[in-house]
Amino acid sequence: MRFSVLLGFAACLVTLVIVFALFMGSPEEVEAGGGEFRISLSPRQTAAVNVDSIIDDSHYRDPYGYQVGEVHGRYVQSVKIENTGRRPLINTGLIVNDRDISSMEGLREYINPEGEDRNQEIRSLYDFWIDHRVHSTSDTPENQNPFSVLNYFGCTLCTDDTSALIQLAAGVGIRSRRFRLNGHALAEYYFDDKWNILDGDTKVVYRMWDNRRNASYSDLCRDPFLGIRTKVYGRNRVYDFAESWQATSVFELAQPEKPVEIPIDPTFIVEPLKKGWDLYPGEAFIYHNDKVCPVAIGTPGAIDDRSRKVSLAVVEWQINGERRNSPDGIRLKTPNPIYQIVDQQQRPVMDIDTRRPVYAIEIPPEKCSASMTVYCQAARLSLPLLGKGHNSIGLVSSSRSGDVMVTYQLNPVGPEFTLPVARIDPDGCRLNQAEPEFSILSDAGVDKLWWQISDNSGFGFLIPNFDNVGSATEQIKLSKIDSTFLSRGTEYFIRVKARKKGVWGEWSAPYLFRVSKPVRPVNLRLSGGVLTWDSCGDNVEYLIFGSDRLDFVPDIYTDVEICEMRKENFEILKSRPNQNLLGRTVDSEFAVREPFLYYRVIAIREGVYSTPSDLLRVQEGGVNKIPKVLQTRWRKEENPQAPLGYDDIYHALELEAEDR
Repeated sequence: MRFSVLLGFAACLVTLVIVFALFMGSPEEVEAGGGEFRISLSPRQTAAVNVDSIIDDSHYRDPYGYQVGEVHGRYVQSVKIENTGRRPLINTGLIVNDRDISSMEGLREYINPEGEDRNQEIRSLYDFWIDHRVHSTSDTPENQNPFSVLNYFGCTLCTDDTSALIQLAAGVGIRSRRFRLNGHALAEYYFDDKWNILDGDTKVVYRMWDNRRNASYSDLCRDPFLGIRTKVYGRNRVYDFAESWQATSVFELAQPEKPVEIPIDPTFIVEPLKKGWDLYPGEAFIYHNDKVCPVAIGTPGAIDDRSRKVSLAVVEWQINGERRNSPDGIRLKTPNPIYQIVDQQQRPVMDIDTRRPVYAIEIPPEKCSASMTVYCQAARLSLPLLGKGHNSIGLVSSSRSGDVMVTYQLNPVGPEFTLPVARIDPDGCRLNQAEPEFSILSDAGVDKLWWQISDNSGFGFLIPNFDNVGSATEQIKLSKIDSTFLSRGTEYFIRVKARKKGVWGEWSAPYLFRVSKPVRPVNLRLSGGVLTWDSCGDNVEYLIFGSDRLDFVPDIYTDVEICEMRKENFEILKSRPNQNLLGRTVDSEFAVREPFLYYRVIAIREGVYSTPSDLLRVQEGGVNKIPKVLQTRWRKEENPQAPLGYDDIYHALELEAEDR
């Protein structure tokens, strides 16, 4: 029987109850073919469950970016774990599909089951991280613990994010170091035999001009265009040169300091979370995927409402007050932070201060009742949800024996439902031009498209410019600046998926392509007023650009050079026409009439541009100029109305830079 999820949530749930006992070492498979199914388990037993459906919860969630998307529905409504035995169960929980994200060991095993080397493992950790956290913060110390984020809070801002990523990196043996930024926080990490910037907050990695190696802080200080060409703020934004220029200007480009490395303590361990619940006979806890946590634990307003609705869910703990009660009352400990306790009439038992996480509480005898319910906050990522196809459900517990009933409540969908489809049309692609184009064929009614380009068929560790969610279109067109990330002779893959009526389809088959473009000019040098470089072959013309701005952008990419701007709405206050093209030549040399501090060369053939050359910094005798750069200066301004009590003020100005 194929079953799927209700669109619009109007139909009634179909109930199919499957109850069976499993024995150690002999798991059985269950076809989950209705609105509800139950499994009876004992500690350390596992059930194999096959969900015969074309859809699950992943199809209802817009992909996370810097801006929060939406959750359009629910596949798993709730998961209930009830103690049906005669003994208390201690530290009890479910592990679904081997996903244990409560410890470094569990996370590594889930993300890296094949035992990849640490160079690949840090990439996989970074990809997992940016795909599962939202841009916000509880403003509590716990928000800097990566496992608290993944399990309880679901969100980070830059300071939280950097601290959490540094801990994850240390957990796989990767060194990290911080450097000075103006109003932002991130770090770089040592892998692939060099330092690499990983910014989980704005979801950015920077590439060198070979488009394979990652850039470090020092690389960006030497050549800020590596940053300016890179899209910031995640897959739900399109590239905007002003946004990227401002984001690059927060790096300390005018007075750079040496990064400070954070040594790895060989005994370093990120403390695992207490993941399980203690259940007395007749007690249960319920994961509510269908309920939004009504409050966000932490500084009031720090987690905005949209982030709360997308990232936080409810765990309900049903307490047997008669069994637990004593002359001294009841002491409760939870793995998840508590936001409310009510009695059987849903009346508050006692006040909970939600400004800081509360995991343990004592209920005095006079407030105890026969049954009570404790409501806790959970990150949606931590919920033990099923996916379509094969699943394993394991019961973990410190107890050696006992029995629980696990009940999954599911939302069916009619048999006529089909997933939306989109694909690349090879016949409509135009690759060998300045702005490559890809033709998209998709179902009628599709309203969103998500597309990715990668140099590997696994689509891991993506260049930000090549990971985009936007309105449905029949054509994906890469800009000239996006095209700087496509290297001559390299194989690339592009794939696309579509959304219709709030439901995302599957990824299309990858389409393999290459671009034909000139060789990138290398070995730039200036001697005797003549700029030279290695030849890029026949039928090639060269464009020569020069400026006294360290962060200048060749004017084929933008006609505006920013002199002053604010981050608020990325308002440009002062600018000048961007006119830094010095000349064109078919030779691999160029006589410089007016000396500049910085030069760059781009080859062009049949209207297609090469990847830009490295930046050449020149200081010849007689050239007495001071380099300039757009540089952000940041300050906090008190604002009692703001969630955190202050506003961040970012002001970028054209400033003098140190001679480098």
